Amino acid sequence: MSEEIVAIARFFPRPESYEEVLAALERVTIATHSEPGCLLVALHTGDDGDLMQIGKWESFEAWSAHGDAESVRTLDRDIEGLLARDREISWFLPRPVGDPAKSAV
Repeated sequence: MSEEIVAIARFFPRPESYEEVLAALERVTIATHSEPGCLLVALHTGDDGDLMQIGKWESFEAWSAHGDAESVRTLDRDIEGLLARDREISWFLPRPVGDPAKSAV
């Protein structure tokens, strides 16, 4: 699959571990910006204490390779035992409609 994809990873830190998980996600987000195929990666905080990382990748293959990056392995070690439940990771193909400048991430 060689078309662009959008990937969303949602994290559910334990309340007492929020700052530690946030710091780990900030580090991996910065590191991901320089990975091959990364078009965009942004970290978002939710009012419920959840954290979401949204990425846009040149291809599914580029995003898949990201999963093997050292920064992701470091993230996995850094957040081990700090989440209330497992993270959720999904990917999507863009379906722009309407104004092209406003209808796709």
